Amino acid sequence: MPIRSKANYFLAVAATELSGALASAKIRMDCFSLSSNILRVQKMGSSPNPKLTPLKPYAIDLDRGVMKERIFLILKLWLCIFFVSFLEACSTTHYVTQSKRSLVEQLLLTKAVDKAIDKLDTHLNLTEKKVYIDTASLAPDEEGYLKKAIALWCVEKGAIVVDKKEEADYVVAALVKSLGTDQIKSILIGLPPLPIPFTNTTTPQINLLVADRQKGYTEMEVVFYDPHTGKVFLKTRPLVGKTFFGLYKILILPITQEDIFAK
Repeated sequence: MPIRSKANYFLAVAATELSGALASAKIRMDCFSLSSNILRVQKMGSSPNPKLTPLKPYAIDLDRGVMKERIFLILKLWLCIFFVSFLEACSTTHYVTQSKRSLVEQLLLTKAVDKAIDKLDTHLNLTEKKVYIDTASLAPDEEGYLKKAIALWCVEKGAIVVDKKEEADYVVAALVKSLGTDQIKSILIGLPPLPIPFTNTTTPQINLLVADRQKGYTEMEVVFYDPHTGKVFLKTRPLVGKTFFGLYKILILPITQEDIFAK
């Protein structure tokens, strides 16, 4: 059974035990009242019903200490639920950014592009060759960084980057299939709102383990061709770059896992 299912199962069992304890306490009070009336009538020398069988001593538990213990247990359980809910509310964190993209999102994108370009390998000799960078994608806002990253790779190979296509010896065309980020927020282990016995209210939702995961992904193909004849010299396999950032919260304890920040 998955961890989340086990946790929810035990929480549901605890809620059932709580309801049973309350119902048991009510039944004990009713039985105590009934037995008191019967004993009172028998003590007066009369019986409300001649066929009524006297109650056996072990049939009704008149131990008030047990009943008090149950009530204190119920109060402790509700205090625990209130305390956990209070801690969760106090640990709520809101991230505010003044830029178009948050710090984490920017690093997810740029590091994914860098990882994809690091896999670019060519047998072409680009030393002192003029190259023109051309890109095509569905994310025009990110093309500026993508072009500069490819241009830097070409410069490291000894090429000269030009601004006019007609002056180039090679055109480096990057066809970007994907360039973006995704975010997934999920409650891995939690207690849903439960009805409170004998009332019309429910308990607050308690999140024991919450995950906020983001990932960056880049996939592209790069083609080297002659700008004058259109002859293709090289077409790479799909180049993929992946990054991730995860923030997990166990009650009020945050745990971070990522591969985007410099170590």
